[in-house]
Amino acid sequence: MRTLPALVSAAIAWLAAVPALVAQPGPPDYGYTWKTIGDPGNVAATQADFYHLEFPVGRVDYTYRMTQTEVTNTQWLEFVNAYSSVHPDVSRNDFGLTGAFIFDASTEPGRVDWQILPDAENAAATMSWLYAARYVNWLQNGKSMTPAAFESGVYDMSTFHNNGDFTWRGNTTRAAGASFWIPSFDEWTKAMHFDPNRYGPNQPGYWLYENSSDSLPVGGLPGTPGAQTSAYHDAPYLLPVGAYPDQQSPWGLLDGSGGVAEYLDGWHNFAFTRGTFIGSDTAYFTDRLDFIDYISADDQFLTGLRLASAVPAPGTMGVTFLGLAMLVQGPRRRVS
Repeated sequence: MRTLPALVSAAIAWLAAVPALVAQPGPPDYGYTWKTIGDPGNVAATQADFYHLEFPVGRVDYTYRMTQTEVTNTQWLEFVNAYSSVHPDVSRNDFGLTGAFIFDASTEPGRVDWQILPDAENAAATMSWLYAARYVNWLQNGKSMTPAAFESGVYDMSTFHNNGDFTWRGNTTRAAGASFWIPSFDEWTKAMHFDPNRYGPNQPGYWLYENSSDSLPVGGLPGTPGAQTSAYHDAPYLLPVGAYPDQQSPWGLLDGSGGVAEYLDGWHNFAFTRGTFIGSDTAYFTDRLDFIDYISADDQFLTGLRLASAVPAPGTMGVTFLGLAMLVQGPRRRVS
């Protein structure tokens, strides 16, 4: 039987053997609901699967996670307040920052009072790609209240320049080792369309639309029989995220169709987007796997953000207690 000093020594040795787990707790959740996208090295979708594809898409060689819904106005308001507090000269009419649903309610010169339009608190926020990138930088830097926290960390905003014709240039690919980022085309496509069991158990493949279906989603208000998306019909812009909870991607993501179009990174000249905004009359093709849209990087027309993130490391305490239990119990013998 092992003595207590022996167990203590063994426990210390165990902790010394897992320094990476102790030192790397992983990125925080920041109040978001995250869905893990696994099956690294999955098969890509090709033109053989979808005629209009010009190159293979959807393969991702690592596990990552994405927010279940788009960033809401309530979540975005925190960023607007933070950014304007360190940039007091920000324009009250900078719609790339405030989007369509946040406004300045102050009547005092030199003072801002950002408010959300009534009933829009849980609707998807809109913003420009440039401010979406700053938001990701801010999360990466632990929401630090310094000007530098918004300008680098994931995307170096000093590299971005307007070409004078609605196009932009800059480094749109996330920095190595980023904890948060704007999803890439492949990451978004995999999270919304790839199903490891598309054709049966362990028989992977892709769905044409973001709700695990090859049929065009049906437009209609939430709760209407058969309604699957806020696109394809004249819907109000203030619908909350997650209003169609039974319409999910294979990984449990909501609002791939409807809400707002969503930014991607890795673009040139124009910011790439995927998905379809509320009331869109072109969703019959913008919702398809084999379509990609684009917008000027400083525009914000019904375009928003779904976050991607690294997956947190396993919990340190759970690993530690498992190790202690194994040390106390010793190896188990199989009884034949």
